[in-house]
Amino acid sequence: MSGVELTRSGTGDALVRRTRVSGHNQNKDTSFSEEQHFRQQSHQDDFQQQTPSRGSVLDFLTEQEQHYPVFRRLCFYLGIAEIIALTRTCRKLSSLYRQILKFEWNILPRLRRFVDNPEGLLSKLGQCEALISGSFALQFFERVTWRESDLDLFVRDGNGAEDLCEYLENVEKCELVSINDNESYSMVDLVVTQTYTRLSNLDGSSCKIQVVRTEFIPVQAILRGFYTSAVINFISWNKAYSMFPSPTFIDHKTYLTRKPDDYLGGLLAKYSERGWRSQEVLWPEEEKSSHPIQRSRRVADRLSWIIPLDVRNVSWSRTPDSALEYATFSIAKCRSLPDPIDRHFHYEIAASAFTSMALKHGYTHTDCSDFFLTFAAERLSSLLFLECLKINPAERPAFHFPSQLRGGGLASYPQTWRFCDDQIPKWYEAWEKMKLSNPDEQSWVPKIIDE
Repeated sequence: MSGVELTRSGTGDALVRRTRVSGHNQNKDTSFSEEQHFRQQSHQDDFQQQTPSRGSVLDFLTEQEQHYPVFRRLCFYLGIAEIIALTRTCRKLSSLYRQILKFEWNILPRLRRFVDNPEGLLSKLGQCEALISGSFALQFFERVTWRESDLDLFVRDGNGAEDLCEYLENVEKCELVSINDNESYSMVDLVVTQTYTRLSNLDGSSCKIQVVRTEFIPVQAILRGFYTSAVINFISWNKAYSMFPSPTFIDHKTYLTRKPDDYLGGLLAKYSERGWRSQEVLWPEEEKSSHPIQRSRRVADRLSWIIPLDVRNVSWSRTPDSALEYATFSIAKCRSLPDPIDRHFHYEIAASAFTSMALKHGYTHTDCSDFFLTFAAERLSSLLFLECLKINPAERPAFHFPSQLRGGGLASYPQTWRFCDDQIPKWYEAWEKMKLSNPDEQSWVPKIIDE
């Protein structure tokens, strides 16, 4: 598995799944039949045509060709905690997670509920640098389906957003039903939200697709805008990313990422019904360097859960993965001051925009991390100076000096211009090595901010 290394939970996610199926849970997920349709349809014929032979559970999991129907059914009921635990039991099961990725985390059947051509939508996401987020991404990682949920597409306002909306209207035949400004949604960094409807390919019911236009790159709005840690997940054209995987999918806990109020209470109640326990912040004994709630993070660090998607029939994006994966953010613990006895806490995620004439793509940065503002900025300033030096003096911009590194850019770049985005991963690795040589004890602990 890329990114995070998950550990087994004492609560047992697989037990929750079995309870839902058997009907012993009073809050049984009414959409389970739809989930079965997605994940059992592909191998239903195998069960009808084959009679599984006798064998142990280990045989069923390791001798897949002989016991394939039983293997698929067992995997269906295993939670991610059980899967990771099994990979650590013996060499035969060490590759179990990788083997079941292609069918247990297959995004195409899920997207087919909303669009006729899932591969076409993923291709368009890559072309427009858009992301899928909200409850759809959470359901994808959790391997559940909520019938009433919709599909949220986050895209930067501009030509890419226009292109995406045109695709939904003209290719997928979606109908635009409403346009709401950012005041209608309790999220920062939003410009406007366009809501589309169409008939579901699954059961003919009406399904909803929302195009959320953002002021800057969509990952910034997702990181800074959501109200609780469990929903900070997103999907690009070729990968799925979860920022807080171990508390969300093993412990089934979610932490506040904004100041609590009545509106937030209603949202927390919804996810409580879906199986998540809400908590303001980590208890002191839970704070540790292996927990994903840390002072400084980046999208694709070791604490994230990253799932590669099946993109065999998807047009590849011209935007490198590093443009998203090296976006950085910070987490601070905020406490309310009015009542010193009855204080309440929540986390605040910071992710500021970072642009440079030396970079083709935008990134996010944080003051808790000096990578972009000092380490990378000095190198970008040096390379930017040389790029501008190549330009004829009469055509050279007046703002090419280091103090103007983050200027607005050129109307058009000469053919000799070389962007430096490909250097960001190498520089980040060098910066991390430099940090390791000068360790700061407990630098990972989120700072406390009084409000």
